[in-house]
Amino acid sequence: MIGVQSFGLSPVMAADLSGTLRKLAEIGFDFIEPMLTLETVHGGIPPYLTAIDQFPALAAQIQSHGLRLQSVHVEPSIRGRILSPEELSNGLRLLHQSFGLTEFVVSAKFSDEASARFWGKLLRDTARRLAGTPCRVLYHNHDSETRPVAKGQALVPAMDFFLEEAAGEVPLELDIGWAGMYADEVEIVKRYASSIRILHLKDFVAGSRGRYTCATSTKSCFAPAGTGEIQTEAVLQMRHALPLFSGNVVIDQNQSEQDLFEDLRVGFHTIRRLLEATDKPQHRSTHEFKSHVSF
Repeated sequence: MIGVQSFGLSPVMAADLSGTLRKLAEIGFDFIEPMLTLETVHGGIPPYLTAIDQFPALAAQIQSHGLRLQSVHVEPSIRGRILSPEELSNGLRLLHQSFGLTEFVVSAKFSDEASARFWGKLLRDTARRLAGTPCRVLYHNHDSETRPVAKGQALVPAMDFFLEEAAGEVPLELDIGWAGMYADEVEIVKRYASSIRILHLKDFVAGSRGRYTCATSTKSCFAPAGTGEIQTEAVLQMRHALPLFSGNVVIDQNQSEQDLFEDLRVGFHTIRRLLEATDKPQHRSTHEFKSHVSF
């Protein structure tokens, strides 16, 4: 299924929620991946986050337009305080019990070994507290996690340390756009093939590699999914050899220089065409992927 991430949609959702959801359904999206905070409404919540006590109304609106809820981004802190595994797992369990959600995605933007291990352990311990339920805790990367850091005499992506600490208990919603900003996204998919649960599709115009971060990106650097310099088709072909892959891809149009909905429409139809074109697996195993990885 093809979904859409709500981050770039937050301005239009705030202005006209029903109209936005109607347009997304008309484009053909199967689901929307909203972004939540486990705190209740108060001043200062970023506009791209929905407070947990406002989520029932949002969920009802989403479903009333024929869109599904498959996965949800959850902010792992409240007012600058990082939640403990107990607090985070309790919130996720409540969301599962109330809405049937099972896939919870967290982002933290680490760039060194210590912070990578901190988040790997925190999310691993959160996942362990949810053992016995169908819930999964996933991690979504940005540009920093795939940048090289020292490991002995070698350079490896910071994500390596996160996954070592996570011990196979925290799969990835791999953002191939940000992964490709300072690394080769195809090689990153090969490297983490056994951990990828969801493919997060973001794209950039030609000449963007190595120029932007989450903090410095501009409207002009983003392209509709599958139309820019990210190797989206190659990645989608590889999905057949990802043992944890759920079948879900999420389009994330952070910003648009022109019309947001037109970029989403172009991205959706491009990705649907690429999925159809790469529907037959190439019969390459995860082991084969790993054996060809270099960094």
